[in-house]
Amino acid sequence: MSTDERRLTVDARALAGAPDPGPAFFTFAARLTDEHPDRAALSDPDLRKAFTVLLTRAQEAGAVRTDVAPDDVAALLDGAAAARRHAASDRALTLVLDGLRR
Repeated sequence: MSTDERRLTVDARALAGAPDPGPAFFTFAARLTDEHPDRAALSDPDLRKAFTVLLTRAQEAGAVRTDVAPDDVAALLDGAAAARRHAASDRALTLVLDGLRR
């Protein structure tokens, strides 16, 4: 696990205890596309587990659709990150995150 992945994992675990899971999840998802514009960061088992906890809590709170799995969200974030690299715009990320909202 790289230093960046370790830091992201610690941050994701801290956010998992946030009183409002929806904003915690969406903040972390946006951060992933900023700091790890590829999907490789979510291949680390510890980071993947912390991300899954954030997603699950946001789903249970009614902030995120319940018909998406961690793999779905990771693929969508990967696509949004690629679009941001090419278009130098946050529009794709905004569309993806809006599409995940319940």
